[in-house]
Amino acid sequence: MSVPSQLHVLRDRLRNGDVPGIEAHRRLAPDNRDAESIAVLPDEMRHAAVLLVLFDAQDPSVLLIRRPDDGSVHSGELAFPGGRYEAGERFPEGTALREAREEIALDPDRVLVLGTLTPLVIPVSRFRIVPVVVWADSVDYVTPDDREVAEIVPVSLQTLRNAPARRLFRTPVGDISAPCWAVSDVRPDLPPLWGASAMVAAELIDACGESC
Repeated sequence: MSVPSQLHVLRDRLRNGDVPGIEAHRRLAPDNRDAESIAVLPDEMRHAAVLLVLFDAQDPSVLLIRRPDDGSVHSGELAFPGGRYEAGERFPEGTALREAREEIALDPDRVLVLGTLTPLVIPVSRFRIVPVVVWADSVDYVTPDDREVAEIVPVSLQTLRNAPARRLFRTPVGDISAPCWAVSDVRPDLPPLWGASAMVAAELIDACGESC
């Protein structure tokens, strides 16, 4: 499987560790995330990985998922496929690919791993997540597991180049003001992308530069 030419810069940066890091995260950080909470690891952290599936050489895009409206902490939110590390698996790639297979039936043999972005700490849940970036020639076959995913939401990277808006979000710890992206002009019912997922997306866009 070959990588489209417009992704060569991103691939090389990921392989060389030449990524923007927490400076990109800070651009989309909610107001309750101070600089220290972004950069400092909490004690007894848990490990997790998310998968950024890039596809469509003509209009480079990434797959998001919408969580079910089940009343949980992240109910109805947009996110990347992913979850916590399980003992014995290769981390972070193995974790991210397993979770994506479970959540959206992504075949790990049909993607090419490009590399990883900067780990991101989620202090409230004590998770340290590692974003894994892959290229897929096709995602036409993916389908959501309705126990974990309400729907799969493809988003053009061009959308994530737009200036973020700001919105007040209601959360279990109170209302939080945060930058966010409206990910679809066609689907106004979709929630915006915000929080940790937006912080990860911000680094992806910065790492791409003008090439993709």
